[in-house]
Amino acid sequence: MSKSTRRRRKPAAKKPELHHKEDHEGFLTTRKIWSAILAMCTLLGAVVLWPRVSVDIEKEPDFSSALPNFIAITNTGWVVLHDLSVSFGLCRSKSDQNASFLGRDKTAKCNGTALQGSIAHVTAWAGHTLLSDEKWTLPPAGRFMNFGTGKLVEGDVDYILSFWSWPIPFYHHTIEFRFATQAQPNGSLIWAPIPID
Repeated sequence: MSKSTRRRRKPAAKKPELHHKEDHEGFLTTRKIWSAILAMCTLLGAVVLWPRVSVDIEKEPDFSSALPNFIAITNTGWVVLHDLSVSFGLCRSKSDQNASFLGRDKTAKCNGTALQGSIAHVTAWAGHTLLSDEKWTLPPAGRFMNFGTGKLVEGDVDYILSFWSWPIPFYHHTIEFRFATQAQPNGSLIWAPIPID
């Protein structure tokens, strides 16, 4: 008598658990975190390493000169400023004797581009190195653009600073500062900063 045989079914093989999606999402999260950290470090580095300069002038005019008297340039940033040079261009300058070194209409723009052909480069104001928090006071302006016997009644001048700093050596930054005379209620005259056109 033959025995009937039954084939036993093999248990179905367990499908391997897939972690690919979870691993991929974790990788993307990690990459985003590192990208954010890198962006923050880049931004912080740009803020810290970007050069910053301030310019202060003596408000009381030297009435014999078309320029402000004393000018102090301060490196308010963290990086050293190399090859710092200062130039100037007169937009308007008149004396009580109508002596005008550069007569321009008041509606004309006053900036380095507009004054390109009239920018004065002073040898004594070139090639300076300015450390962080260091101040550089330019010599009195009476020796430049002197009226002689005339007296200043109106002035408008644009100063152009040029320098390079780490980490981009020999790339010269250019910053402009503009000052003009302003009549006060008591009749006096002062130099004051005004916006660049």
